[in-house]
Amino acid sequence: MSSKSGVIPLLLAAFLWSTIGLATKRALNAGSDAFWIGGMRAGVSAVLSLIFLRRRVLDFKLALIGIFFTGPLYLIYVFSVMHSGMGIAAVLLYTAPVIVIILAKFLLNESLNTRKLIALILSFSGIVAVGLRGGGNLDLVAIALGLGSSLSYSGIILGVRKLAVSGYDEIELGLGPQVWAALELLPLLSLSRGSLNLDSMISIVYLGIFPSFLAYYLHAMGLKRIEAGPASIISNLEPISALILGIFLGEQPGLLGFLGSALIISSAIIVSWRR
Repeated sequence: MSSKSGVIPLLLAAFLWSTIGLATKRALNAGSDAFWIGGMRAGVSAVLSLIFLRRRVLDFKLALIGIFFTGPLYLIYVFSVMHSGMGIAAVLLYTAPVIVIILAKFLLNESLNTRKLIALILSFSGIVAVGLRGGGNLDLVAIALGLGSSLSYSGIILGVRKLAVSGYDEIELGLGPQVWAALELLPLLSLSRGSLNLDSMISIVYLGIFPSFLAYYLHAMGLKRIEAGPASIISNLEPISALILGIFLGEQPGLLGFLGSALIISSAIIVSWRR
């Protein structure tokens, strides 16, 4: 099966993930908090996932990914955005390819070659340029939350890829962890001090369907065909989609935004272009 067939699902997943910031911001402005957003987002995705999974959801390895990586990412990233702003949160989240490419060499026996390293440098430089153009709050708490998001995201990529090469299918890989993430996060709603109303619920349902249920299925489809390291770099195109959405909403990307976008696109081309 050609690795090229995995690029499009990864790009579609990245586009869906690029809408997380807008939907999260809308839910926060409507009165919800991280516990409501993370828990209910996982809950909506889990309900849809159960329709397709049935007994396959009971797999122990899928449970580990959901509990240790997917669930924490859903919660920690919202706290990261709340504390440090979208720009800083995104920059720290997308340090994930650095972690993935290094660990994939040892955990998945993936090569660590010059091509990947060049793409990684370009990608991370682009992420910094795009993310920092809007400023933000960078302190020890921001770093801890951002790196927590990055480690969770890295764990999803590495775990899904490892199971993918061992024979799990896209539905199991993309949807199985969603159910376990919901089981982990829904009890935490008791800690919420936010509120849930129609406006916030619309945003949360959107988060549960598109950047969760659908995006993680597409992401798993891509990881069935592409190594973890290159897949993590291709997924870094997400901030460019967010940038484009911002332009339609009247935001000005500026020179840093365009420069960062060019660097990220270049990195994705490097890792996905056929030799």
